[in-house]
Amino acid sequence: MERTRREAGTFECIWIALAALLSASTQLRLKHPIGPGEIMLICWMVKEWYDNRSTSIRKYIFANPLGPFWIYSLIAMLFGWALAVRVGHDSAIAGRDLLSYIFAAIFSITLCSSKALFSYKKLMYWALACTSLLYGFLLVLVLVKPVVGPFHLLYQDFRFEGLTDNPNQVALICSVLPIFLIVNWNTLKLSSKICGSIYFALGIVVGYACSSDAWKLATIFMAAVALLVPFIPIARLWIGEKIPEKSAFRSLGIAATLLVIVGLSFSHAPQLINKVGDTLFHHGYDASDRLNLWQNGLFALRDDPVFGMGPGPHSGFSGPYQEEESHSSFVEWATISGLFACLYLAVLFVVPVGTALKKGNYAVAVGLLAFMIILVFHFLLRHPVLWFYLILLTKASGELHPRTSLQTSGPKKLILVPTSP
Repeated sequence: MERTRREAGTFECIWIALAALLSASTQLRLKHPIGPGEIMLICWMVKEWYDNRSTSIRKYIFANPLGPFWIYSLIAMLFGWALAVRVGHDSAIAGRDLLSYIFAAIFSITLCSSKALFSYKKLMYWALACTSLLYGFLLVLVLVKPVVGPFHLLYQDFRFEGLTDNPNQVALICSVLPIFLIVNWNTLKLSSKICGSIYFALGIVVGYACSSDAWKLATIFMAAVALLVPFIPIARLWIGEKIPEKSAFRSLGIAATLLVIVGLSFSHAPQLINKVGDTLFHHGYDASDRLNLWQNGLFALRDDPVFGMGPGPHSGFSGPYQEEESHSSFVEWATISGLFACLYLAVLFVVPVGTALKKGNYAVAVGLLAFMIILVFHFLLRHPVLWFYLILLTKASGELHPRTSLQTSGPKKLILVPTSP
């Protein structure tokens, strides 16, 4: 019996990345609840299930860390919903939200068990490309304002609703794009490095245009860490230690890049980006509103801190149970499925950060921490793209290993065996 590793092809990587990206928005849905992203993900998952048809469901679920997380969270959610119905505090959209969580659970478990995850670097690169090109296209539409026949492409029947109504999804999608490029950098050809740099620059422009404070905070955090990088070789020179010439040039390059970014920040470019951003995105809540939502979400949690109050929003601006979200993934998840599920969610980030630091994958650790900053200020756990990014970063940290493999002798049968990191 021999273990084989089949890396995903370019088409499959583009398909998964683009589907996860599109699933975060309501564009092209024309007021229907299912869009092209979900349809593409379903098609890919059906293919995966067919390839793994001989694997038991129990092994399929518990072969990855997200399986137990989702099992516990969904069970707690159902108990909480039952209590909410009993006391009359259930949400009007609880059923819809529950279906979205189930879909996110099925997708994340499928991806964790897929051999496509061996191609995580390729998936990261195409996630960077698809994100930058899609949102870059949207920026161009705002500037050009095209009209096709009787339809204005932005403001009538074919408006990209999910990409323009709310900056939260855009902030999430653009938050860790720099890390995706850094993880791939040393393995890319020159042409791919040039394209990747263009994608990265475009992603920064789009992130800035969405005017998300959480995105800005996450980006400042990553930039601050990058700012320390050039000083590490300098400190080693100060104590008389020799450093590789390549490290010295890399440090100078990073310092020069930061100087260019600072220079642009004092030019007229941000004003133009802000003008386009005002056309594209509605701004979110201010700090006082957000704190009220967090507080009232925690007030709702007091009714059942173990299982929460079930799916749906339970916060409000003046009190709990006003059908408003807490606008924090951790507060909202605690309200929905209890404190233990919230702690479990934090563990899904903390453990890969620790693994990345131990293995020297510092860029991945920074990306995960920046990702957590986004989640502190936005509730995005319904979106498959969040779990897509988290799984890729966890895999890059060295914590997650796909375990599905094929027998090469005898009848074809899918089994689960441990794999080396």
